[in-house]
Amino acid sequence: MAFLPNPRMTFALVALAAGSALPVGAQGLPRDPGQQIFEAACASCHYRGAGKAAFGTRSPLADGNPDGLAQYILFGKATEGDEGGMPAFGPVLTDADIVRLANWLRSTARPDAPWSEVESRVAKMRATGTRED
Repeated sequence: MAFLPNPRMTFALVALAAGSALPVGAQGLPRDPGQQIFEAACASCHYRGAGKAAFGTRSPLADGNPDGLAQYILFGKATEGDEGGMPAFGPVLTDADIVRLANWLRSTARPDAPWSEVESRVAKMRATGTRED
């Protein structure tokens, strides 16, 4: 079962996509577009603050390919045990947005091991409605 983002989140994502200027960070440098998408769509649940696991206990960011992360972003994740669910962002994020987000997240977790073929994997997963294992 997929969860849909709430209307306020959808508005924030549409506003982000419509913006032409890149917001700047504390040092006056433009923030990465993937970081901007994270802040608009993900940070309200996955903030890196006290008491909350950023990406659950089994993070797909450690995987050798982006399929697990892309699946969660596109189709969401139902609640399992003590881990909360996640809404599906496929209806509101483009493939390019998902690629930017996935690449930025990977760079924060494994800067030494970027994923390859993220674009083609996301496009195929959206087209088929499932991940390829």
